Amino acid sequence: MSNKHHKYNIIKSFKYAFAGMRSAFNKERNLTIQSLIGLVTVTYFWYYREPNFIIASIVMTTLVISLELVNTSFEYLSDLVEPKYNEKVKFIKDVSAGAVLFAALGWVTIVLYGVLLTLPLDKLFLS
Repeated sequence: MSNKHHKYNIIKSFKYAFAGMRSAFNKERNLTIQSLIGLVTVTYFWYYREPNFIIASIVMTTLVISLELVNTSFEYLSDLVEPKYNEKVKFIKDVSAGAVLFAALGWVTIVLYGVLLTLPLDKLFLS
């Protein structure tokens, strides 16, 4: 395989990947909400100069959005394969949604812990 052909395949692969992400973001409102929450949390920890929480927020945002993309794929594929109600398809959809929820709960835990550490609690309660 020539080097030129290899580079073309990589570029083509990235085009398809970005097209898939754009399509998912256009169809799935949760992806936009999760991205905005991620942006807010990273900005918050950036403001308070908390590098560990910045990195944790970026990692958890990436994890939740990645799982949401996989969940979206499972849902669309399941609906394509079995358009009628099916208990096995319901199980697949529920489990993939559960993976997103589990990661999101971890994300919320990290963010709440970081916010509690950075809030000036003494000023809030003593004022």
